[in-house]
Amino acid sequence: PSEIENCLTGHPAVGMAACVGLPDPVRTEIIKALHEWDIALAKPQVDVHLRDLDGVRAFLVRLAQERTRQQQEEQVASNDRSKPKDDGA
Repeated sequence: PSEIENCLTGHPAVGMAACVGLPDPVRTEIIKALHEWDIALAKPQVDVHLRDLDGVRAFLVRLAQERTRQQQEEQVASNDRSKPKDDGA
């Protein structure tokens, strides 16, 4: 997706970037971002940027887990509504 590529290349540490879709058994497809660092960038700046990326990655993982949990709860609720009620008679 070009939006992600544009976001990545907007950072001064990134020289080039590309994104591709990869098959995923749970979400059907995930995005894999590939990038090339700008070699003129000093290593301390790269380390800071990597820590930032780790924070973004952790946020996205939490978001995906929350979405999965909500979908599971909705499925359980849907299954409960579709079961016939046992009135004990």
